[in-house]
Amino acid sequence: MTTVNTVNLTEYSDSNDRRVWALDSHTANEPRLVIQKRRITGPSDAQKSTMELSVVYGTSDAAGDPLQSKVNLTLTASYPNNGDTADLQAAVDTMQALIASTEIDNSVEKLLYLA
Repeated sequence: MTTVNTVNLTEYSDSNDRRVWALDSHTANEPRLVIQKRRITGPSDAQKSTMELSVVYGTSDAAGDPLQSKVNLTLTASYPNNGDTADLQAAVDTMQALIASTEIDNSVEKLLYLA
């Protein structure tokens, strides 16, 4: 088991550049997964490395019946291999601040722009 901050993750599958973890509350009918994909490129300045991190939750309708569609929140990071790592860290810090803000709930749930 892996713990990231306060989230317990159990490795579910691992293949090449894709790893999937299950959260403690994961079931077949209500999946609770974290999926990480990565593409690591060479040192050329023309190429970008990318990392995608998704949280996938199964959801139900008002009657409690599972829906085929899932809740999916995804963060994608893409950056040139020869870029300044300080710029990458600044972008990560900004994203963390946005996610931690109280405005993010309304923005996601109601599809509103950040206030």
